Amino acid sequence: MAIGSAWQPLTPTALDSLPDATAVFELGSLVRSVLYVGGDANEGLRASVARALADPRLRLRVRCVRWELTTDPRARAAQLLAAYRAAHDGALPSEQPRQASSVRTLLPPALEPRPSTPSGPLAATANRAPEPASFLRVRTVA
Repeated sequence: MAIGSAWQPLTPTALDSLPDATAVFELGSLVRSVLYVGGDANEGLRASVARALADPRLRLRVRCVRWELTTDPRARAAQLLAAYRAAHDGALPSEQPRQASSVRTLLPPALEPRPSTPSGPLAATANRAPEPASFLRVRTVA
């Protein structure tokens, strides 16, 4: 139940030549993997694609587009997403926005109580102040 049209390269001139009618569209990667499915009844295809490409992460990955003219793009987009999820073990396309209800918050694990007086070979290092986290390590080679 995928969109029947062929993938078209997405260039600035191709974006300007998209029809301004209501449509559903899929944005794809270089190897034609679906990254995003969209469509809006309140705006044309050209405006919908341009709005989707306002996301810098999506804009960096998108290389092609295909579309289907329809009078109800949201319903057709829901059908396309359902078919995609059925074919991909329930996963959405990689750049598809997630619903707020499906976002999970990860909490840090509970801290275990530390012994008040350390003993053993690491006792001397346990009383030192922790070093600040750094992403840059300098290594000098003589």
